[in-house]
Amino acid sequence: MLKQISIFLENSPGRLNNLLKALYERHINITSLAIADTGEYGITRLIVTDPDAATQALKEEGFIVTVTDVLAVLISNKPGTLYAVTKLLYDNGVNVEYAYSALPNEYGKALIIVRVDYPENAEKALAKAGIEMLDSLEGPIA
Repeated sequence: MLKQISIFLENSPGRLNNLLKALYERHINITSLAIADTGEYGITRLIVTDPDAATQALKEEGFIVTVTDVLAVLISNKPGTLYAVTKLLYDNGVNVEYAYSALPNEYGKALIIVRVDYPENAEKALAKAGIEMLDSLEGPIA
């Protein structure tokens, strides 16, 4: 499982820039990013190379930060493969709370970041079905 950092962020000029600057100044690389807004505020979700350092840095800069476990599921980039994953999770009593894609380092593959209500159950079901999951987004995906 990966550690995802979620940041509650005001939707105002420069706020995202300040967040990114805090990570840049500490040499923390972002390997996946999703931003959802609700008008005045939003949630920025990040997978980074050093979640502990990123969390500390962002809290020092005054950001509201939470850390959650997510799955990084590597699937074929063809019709029906994401459906197969969500069906497998559903069939095993696991609810997908949200998902977003990340950029893989290999053509023909899709990398999906998934937040579920029972991560351990999801991991077991996916592994049993032979679906590859990544523990890190650093370096090339083989």
